[in-house]
Amino acid sequence: MKKSGVQKLKIAIMAVHAALTFLFSKMVFHTDAANPLGTIALSDLYSDRLERIVAYIFSEFTALVIIFCLWNLVFFLIKNFKKAYIPFGVLYVAGAIVIFALWPEVFTSRFIHMHDNLATYSSAIRLWPDYWHGFYQSIVYAGCMLVLPSSFMITLVQWSYFLYGVAYLFFRARVHSKKLCYLVLLVFAIPGAFDFATYAHRVCMYVCILGIYVSVIIFDLIEKKDAGIAHYVMLGALGAFLSVWRSEGIVISSLLYLLLVIASCKKNIKKKIVRLLIFAGFFVVIYIPQKMGDIKYYGKDYSIVNTFEALSFIGNSAECNLSYEEADDDLAAVSEVVPFDLIREKQAAGYRTYNFSVRGNYDINQSGVSKENASRYLDAYKNILLHNKKLYLEFKINTVCTALGFKTPFEKGSYDGPLSELSDWHFYGWDNGYADYYTDSVMKWRQISVRERLTNKAFRIVKGYYNFFVDNGLYGTCIILLVCFNAFIAVSGIFVKKERERTGGAYIGISAVIALAFFAAVTVAMPEAWTIYYYAPCTAMIIVAFGYLIARTKNG
Repeated sequence: MKKSGVQKLKIAIMAVHAALTFLFSKMVFHTDAANPLGTIALSDLYSDRLERIVAYIFSEFTALVIIFCLWNLVFFLIKNFKKAYIPFGVLYVAGAIVIFALWPEVFTSRFIHMHDNLATYSSAIRLWPDYWHGFYQSIVYAGCMLVLPSSFMITLVQWSYFLYGVAYLFFRARVHSKKLCYLVLLVFAIPGAFDFATYAHRVCMYVCILGIYVSVIIFDLIEKKDAGIAHYVMLGALGAFLSVWRSEGIVISSLLYLLLVIASCKKNIKKKIVRLLIFAGFFVVIYIPQKMGDIKYYGKDYSIVNTFEALSFIGNSAECNLSYEEADDDLAAVSEVVPFDLIREKQAAGYRTYNFSVRGNYDINQSGVSKENASRYLDAYKNILLHNKKLYLEFKINTVCTALGFKTPFEKGSYDGPLSELSDWHFYGWDNGYADYYTDSVMKWRQISVRERLTNKAFRIVKGYYNFFVDNGLYGTCIILLVCFNAFIAVSGIFVKKERERTGGAYIGISAVIALAFFAAVTVAMPEAWTIYYYAPCTAMIIVAFGYLIARTKNG
């Protein structure tokens, strides 16, 4: 079939923009620079040269995906223009202007993790992936800047995907209900929505993309859509990417994709197998770079870091049981990595202090211990938990309560041993990131006094709004109600015949089960009491709940 003049123009524009990314790469990347995080290679399995080539390939591919999405969206809007699109267009432009006025603070100054963004940025422009925070976080940063060589592009792309996700959900729902679709706009009232839209933290960026992915699948299920192979290639690639980008995402991404494959082409086993192989193939390709980086630099350090809050809580409790038969061996195994008393005193900060002051590691997250010592540490940790089940349960309950904004029911014991005399850790990766991000032009923009005052006032308003919900228990209460509503959808949508008929089958009920499993997985795996961990599962549960309301409307 011959391509129209408009299609040829679109292809030409995308081709030119794609070609420009190679020029932009010379402006973005500092390829002669050393690893800014100071991470030391523990294995020669993956050479530095190959590592940086792989990082460049994935960065370039990410940029091409963004360019493809951008120009396809622009031409779609031109070809299918509707008056209903105008408010979103105005909102996008107005939001971009406001966000630029609040930048660079929106990139660096929202949470205690603000320095992490700077370190990841520094890694991105040097093509040394930040494996500690995920290979693909620095790849996404680099890809955004290859679209247009400016550090602001990271924030602008995030705002673009956030608003696209809202608009997509709105218009997909509008097909079935001209009234319920406006419920989507309540997302702007959610505490944390400002962070989803502007704060390029790894969790917030992830939530923006995950929201689009979940929305597509839920509405495909509602509409019983059996799309072509291209649709599944895009969904399979995106689902595999989300599964690797953040490890907990494998629950929601893989299971929702599996559900959609089962729901579609019901009698064609060959089609199902092909569609599942698409996801599996993408997963393997996307997973390899992250796994290779873990082997080269960190081994089991990430698993080790996730143990410190629990060990500190147990070790400082008056009820701590360290008198079982293998306790001395377990404590010795733990202390091979970091002294147990240092964990009791400072938690993860003790680990980083030990790496910095005793081991002399530039990368405070890298212990450099052998694979055998790391395995012994984790085995000892599990053994300590087995002999202190009650305390571990109390720790998990406290962690969840704190993350939800509730008071903790169990008192945490205080460290009563000798205080460490080691000097505190310092992470030079943050310093490098600050120097890289705050160029002369960015600093001049940042120091405009009117802009600074407006930014500070805006942040106080956002923080006050967020704290109002948290301090009054509304935040945690809303999450609990959301969990309960999804549980209702799951039970009624699967086991109640009348409700199954109203929602067009059991698939929405099963989707709710998957969203709840995602929430449960995050709850169990959450090593520290950070509310931000719940952003992704809550996003999935909100979309499932909204899909349930639309499905009931569609089916009368």
